Amino acid sequence: MYEDYLCEHIGKIISEQNDLADFCHPFFQKLIVYDNAHKTSLLPTLEAYLQYVDTPNIAAKTLFIHRNTLFYRINRIHELFEIDLSDGDIRLKLQLTLHFLKLKTQRDDPKDQSIER
Repeated sequence: MYEDYLCEHIGKIISEQNDLADFCHPFFQKLIVYDNAHKTSLLPTLEAYLQYVDTPNIAAKTLFIHRNTLFYRINRIHELFEIDLSDGDIRLKLQLTLHFLKLKTQRDDPKDQSIER
């Protein structure tokens, strides 16, 4: 169904004339740098949280962590980067960026998760 590919389609259309990195939320560059420097897993935690925001038990289960660990990491993201994950508009922008990052890494080097500017 088209709805399953909507974000990817939006990303494809944008990337035909623009660099997808220009449409990514700037927070992600900081998060990726932090994860790499501190050997943490905040990016996959955020991705699972956003995917299952209404069912944190499932988000924790997909990460093979306890629910409390999930909330600890989400609170850590909030503390470190002052991003309000209770705001639906921000969550939408973050989810779009995650889709764009996946598209970018599929087209570029699959090992590269950085957002080039």
